[in-house]
Amino acid sequence: MSKILGLDFGSNSIGWAIIDSEAKSLLNFGMRVLKISPKQRVIKKRINQKTFISLNIIFIISLILVVLNFENWQFWLNITLTSVITKITLSNQ
Repeated sequence: MSKILGLDFGSNSIGWAIIDSEAKSLLNFGMRVLKISPKQRVIKKRINQKTFISLNIIFIISLILVVLNFENWQFWLNITLTSVITKITLSNQ
């Protein structure tokens, strides 16, 4: 019997599942929601704000590098778009 453990780590939850790959069946699964205190929420909000500011700086620098270093424009454009997607994801949480 070959078992596979699948984990899903969220910002305040953990999900898991165990499957039998030979029988292709689900053996067990579950989820645990972690409680966050008000103090932890304030800390998390500050971390998100600092991350957002850092991503803005990365965004601006990478856009400048797209223009200045046109040889590697695809690399810098990729970093720029990654920072934009990360900012959107953080702002929607």
